[in-house]
Amino acid sequence: SKLRNPNPKLLSSKPPTTPAAQRNRPPRYGPHRNHRTAPRPPRHCSKFGGRLNLDVQLDNFEKTKQEIVGSIGETATKELLEKALFSVTIGSNDFINNYLTPVLSKLEQTLVSPQAFIDALISKYTLQLTRLHELGAKKIVVVNVGPIGCIPFERDMNPLAGNDCVDFPNQLAQMFNSRLKILVTQLSATLVGSNFVYADIYHIFQDVLSNYTFYGKFFLSS
Repeated sequence: SKLRNPNPKLLSSKPPTTPAAQRNRPPRYGPHRNHRTAPRPPRHCSKFGGRLNLDVQLDNFEKTKQEIVGSIGETATKELLEKALFSVTIGSNDFINNYLTPVLSKLEQTLVSPQAFIDALISKYTLQLTRLHELGAKKIVVVNVGPIGCIPFERDMNPLAGNDCVDFPNQLAQMFNSRLKILVTQLSATLVGSNFVYADIYHIFQDVLSNYTFYGKFFLSS
């Protein structure tokens, strides 16, 4: 049967003109730009699969920025980046696949205290977030670490927790998050023109777990 539009106020076909967002987008960053057309960066692999550390991602961003400069010029690129919203989610892999790695991390945990490990992370993130700002990012949302002790992997590795979350990973996350929140406040105060926002994912998920009936029906056991 022939399709018809029941609401004449809604368009049943493409608009006659190209949207402004597409017309003004740098040529190499059109609607079909993806991992196949983007430059392929080197992959940093571990025993648990390939991933790019934040330093490599910043290197890639710097290269991408230069490509945009070559396309629309320095001034337009600066304005573009100042208006853009950057989201940085950091920390989870550093705990799950590093400090909390089953068996492999036992020695590290005896040699490096949780506080020392978190100190090292915060020092590194200070440099990385500062570099992101220096590359032109002004509006930056920094997402904290969620309740990683509640993920199925950690619960499977710690069967004594039963149907509850594992305390130690969550304690690490909260220790890290308190330091990260202070860092975000400091960066906003010291980096000229910056607007850092701290996104508290941990307590959002905790609220869902604690007040799940408010959000609908959930199966809480894995």
